[in-house]
Amino acid sequence: MKMNREGGAVVGALALAACAHAGVVGFDEIPATTLTEWGDGVFASVGTVTAGYVGFTWYGTQSQSAEGAPAHSVGVFRTGGFANGYSAGVTSGDQALFNAWGAEIRISRTERFSFAGAWFTAAWNAGLTLSFTGLRDGVQVGAASVTLGTPDAATWVGGLEGMADIDELRIASSGGSLFWTAGGGTSFAMDDFTFGSPVPVPGPGPLALGLVALVVAGRRRR
Repeated sequence: MKMNREGGAVVGALALAACAHAGVVGFDEIPATTLTEWGDGVFASVGTVTAGYVGFTWYGTQSQSAEGAPAHSVGVFRTGGFANGYSAGVTSGDQALFNAWGAEIRISRTERFSFAGAWFTAAWNAGLTLSFTGLRDGVQVGAASVTLGTPDAATWVGGLEGMADIDELRIASSGGSLFWTAGGGTSFAMDDFTFGSPVPVPGPGPLALGLVALVVAGRRRR
């Protein structure tokens, strides 16, 4: 499921309400180890994003260092007003995660989690396709794909089937056509990564019961 920023905010709130111990990762606390000026934007190459940040392992499949840790495949972009999808992808604070060189990223942890959603923006290509794979104990349990619009606005992607009770999420990007002329490739920015554990609901949830109460009250007033 994908939505614009206004609709995504509502869906994001409902996603949080449906998760126990829900969390939102904004990537804003990560200190930059290397800063590279590019126009009005600043790229922050942050290797520590892979070292158990908020309890997850953030792994990029390209550009590995000698120690086996991703060097730049999973980094952080610090916005500075530069007109591209990276800047448009910063939906809270001033930093967002990006997959350098279009690398597939793998987000995992030992404790199972559910992927509720996140904001995504293509860095360069309009019509970029994102492919999501959910794994549990190394076995694929879910797969979904979403095609983004133009990379000048963030899109909320959530409610994907098969992304609950997993221990690894893989996100790959492909396709699209060049929109920004200052660069190119299939990179994307991701912000406000929202996760949690599914809550068993034996009956109508609080939201549903609230809606029923409103309907009943409305009928009584007639």
